[in-house]
Amino acid sequence: TTIKELHESYISSTSTNISSITLKRHLHKNNIYGRIGAKKPF
Repeated sequence: TTIKELHESYISSTSTNISSITLKRHLHKNNIYGRIGAKKPF
């Protein structure tokens, strides 16, 4: 899920308009980061 999808989902479920940056800030504050695992050489 992307931050854009989370943002749209949040707005539709709560009817509260917040910035996607604010949403990302709160996710990071709760130690939720969007990371992809590194490719292994084998």
